[in-house]
This record gives sequence, C-alpha cells and structure tokens, in this order.
Amino acid sequence: MTKTLLSLLGGRVRWMLVVGVAAIIAVFSVVPLPASLREFGPFGVLPVGSYVHFLAYAGLAASLASALADRARSDGAVLSAVFVVAVGYGVALELVQLTLAHRHFSRRDILVNAAGTTLAVAAWRYLFGRARRGRVERSATPEP
Repeated sequence: MTKTLLSLLGGRVRWMLVVGVAAIIAVFSVVPLPASLREFGPFGVLPVGSYVHFLAYAGLAASLASALADRARSDGAVLSAVFVVAVGYGVALELVQLTLAHRHFSRRDILVNAAGTTLAVAAWRYLFGRARRGRVERSATPEP
C-alpha cells in the first residue's frame, strides 16, 4: 500500500495547520491595514489586499480539506462542508470588522474569499480525485 503525503501527516498535525491558518487570518483581519494593501495590484483590477484574501482563503480551504480527507464521507460532502466553513469564517470576520473603527465590512472581500475557497475546493477535488482513481485503476489491474 502506498503512502501519500497526507497519510504521513497525522490528523492532529493537519488540524493544527487549520487552526494556525485560521488564526493568522483572524489576526490580520483585525489589525490596521498597511496602505500598500489598498493599492491596486496586478492588472489594476483589484487592490493587493484582495489577492491576499484570495490566497488566504484558498489556504484555509486546502488545510480544512486536508484535515477532513480521511473521513468516511463522500468527497462531495466533505468539500461542501469545507466551502461552507471557510466562507462562513470569512463572513464572521467581516462582521467583526463592523465593530472596529480602523476596519470596515466589505462584500468584495467576502466574494474574493469565496472565490479563493472555490478554487481550492475544485483543485482538491480534481487532484485528489484523479490520484484516487489512479490508485483504483492500478489495483484493479492484475499483476504479472
């Protein structure tokens, strides 16, 4: 039986990664923003902060998917839960920002968070679904 990178990391380590990523996102959601994050990023479409949001929530979703990967549930159920939890966490932090004088609630941030989460969930499903199908196909072929 081949070991995957995920199986080499224990469940506790994977959950510590989730907590670490969530904590970093929470801290940077409540501290004052540096002016450089308000400047427009590549292509002049979105502020640099939006790209940071996208990557942070993609990382949160990937770490959640990793922590839940060994569950005896279907991939669809696990990845749906990952999406709901990651986006819900982002909405909760945006609501916290309503109470802070130096931060503000942003629908755009929620949409960017959801986009980053969606990309991570889709990539997870594609990459790990493909790897799982490959293992099943190899195990189904008779050995010479």
